[in-house]
Amino acid sequence: IKESNHERYGSGKIMTEKRMKIGSIIAALLSAGAISLTLQWKTSNVITGVMALLFFYFYEKQGTIYRSLPDKRKQVAAFAVSMLLTCFMCMQGLEYLDEYEGITGIGKVCIIACMLAGYGSLFYMLLQWIYRGFDKLNLQSGRESKYTSRQIFFFVMILMFFCWLPFFLKNYPGVIISDSMDQIGQAVSGQYSNHHPVVQTWILQFFLMIGNHWTGELTTGIALYCIAQMLVLSAIYAYFIAECYAHDVKKWVCVLLFLFYGILPYNVMYAINIWKDSLFSGALLLFGILLWKLMKQKEAKKITWIMQEIVLVLSGCIVTLFRNNGFHAFLVVVPFVIVLCWKKNKQTIAAVVLVVLATLVIRGPVFAHFEVTPADTIESLSIPAQQIARTIANGGELTMEEQELLGKIIDIDAISDAYDEGLSDPIKSLVRQSGNQEYLEQNKAAYLNLWLHIGMRYPMNYIRAFLHQTEGYWYPDVQRWVYTEGICENSGRMVIEPKLPAMLSQMIGKGILWSGYTKVPFYGLLWSIGLAVWLTFILAGYSFTRGKYKDLLYYLPMLALWGTLLVATPVNGEFRYIYAIFLCVPFYIIMSKVDAEDVI
Repeated sequence: IKESNHERYGSGKIMTEKRMKIGSIIAALLSAGAISLTLQWKTSNVITGVMALLFFYFYEKQGTIYRSLPDKRKQVAAFAVSMLLTCFMCMQGLEYLDEYEGITGIGKVCIIACMLAGYGSLFYMLLQWIYRGFDKLNLQSGRESKYTSRQIFFFVMILMFFCWLPFFLKNYPGVIISDSMDQIGQAVSGQYSNHHPVVQTWILQFFLMIGNHWTGELTTGIALYCIAQMLVLSAIYAYFIAECYAHDVKKWVCVLLFLFYGILPYNVMYAINIWKDSLFSGALLLFGILLWKLMKQKEAKKITWIMQEIVLVLSGCIVTLFRNNGFHAFLVVVPFVIVLCWKKNKQTIAAVVLVVLATLVIRGPVFAHFEVTPADTIESLSIPAQQIARTIANGGELTMEEQELLGKIIDIDAISDAYDEGLSDPIKSLVRQSGNQEYLEQNKAAYLNLWLHIGMRYPMNYIRAFLHQTEGYWYPDVQRWVYTEGICENSGRMVIEPKLPAMLSQMIGKGILWSGYTKVPFYGLLWSIGLAVWLTFILAGYSFTRGKYKDLLYYLPMLALWGTLLVATPVNGEFRYIYAIFLCVPFYIIMSKVDAEDVI
């Protein structure tokens, strides 16, 4: 009997091994095929076969490991994040299916199902491997600190400021794009519009007044604002690096952080740019760091605690007042802060509530007092406008009633020529040219009904319009412009006035470090919005694997900001709109491996 049982169980084990091997073969073929379809490789591309072999080896090896060492939290996190990343890849692949002739609707469904299975298997196993490897990663040295965190803070801040200074002098008085020029015009005229952050316009106006009093030149005030911004941003980055040093983070990690924030071209150029996104993004990073510290620390000196709460309020106000979607993202965070801090940290609750109240007062009575013109209605309707425009541009038919209603706010005949699948500005401009946005505002329900009825008849146009309009925020391989230099054309004939010798100015900002992100493999990953979004979700999943569910709160402001872009972005993959995520990813990595406590 024992021998027969042994034979039976032994054969069952062999059968299980065979099934798993067959499963690995199928998963490897599906994964390689999914990548081949997404990248639009030809069916004869030999790399597809090579990938299938590598994936089979990977699945076999990882499958054996995870049968013997199961970890439920890792499996749950890996599954959830892998499904999200799989959806991103399949959404990208959806557009390519139209290029395959002779494939019916059922055939397309089968292809999508295969892509889901292929990418799902790949990401699921890969994420478990990443999470296990991240467990072994040790970022702390256990050394005794030779310097205080305050010494590190001031040293890093000053050094970083002087790293940026040559680029500022080359682009003196600062980099100015059309949005910033519009704000300068408002600051000079005293007529404000909430299309751009009014609070930032007032701050800029303050420096323009100082510059005008000092030299009588507009450029002096702009330069003073730019210098102040450089000081604030270098202080934020230095504070983060000093915190890392205080938590015994290894020196080479601190050096990498300095190189990232102080040397990487887009961080340099955003420090000397007069647009709202620079301070907004730095404030979002600072808010996350302070929230992390205040929720973790057990005790602190009273003066330290007071200063932290004050800076938390200030950074929160910049987040809510420098970007309209920043306020919406902040509101998502408030209920979670209240719940998590109710028992032990009511001061932080008070600070967060104070930010909301201050924002409401400034946006309400204060804006009313200064007669601030609100942003027009169409500005927040980029996605619906693009969906309707794509439907019309693709030959979709409207009823007489729909044509009459839509014709009141836009020239329907001009839509097809104006439509740009990744930019809503041309369609919004047509609406503004009609000069009848008040009718849109007064009849929101009718236009909502119009949008719904057209979408029910042409759902694929709506889906594809959404994917094209948001693609850059979830798919890594999308590249657009990242920053600019100099000063845009303007009626005041304002131009850059370099304060460096001509030869030195020509040398600065040249080379592969500045232009190579579209040419050098791997380097471009540091510039990829989609990859930064992926890393944020992956790191949030890792925090879940550690069982510290409260740590997910620190990701929430960024994920809420990302969500607002998915529902209202005017541009596909605009780097500056989500620049904050590049600043925050290093914080998420450090935070997920180091526990905060009161060390300063």
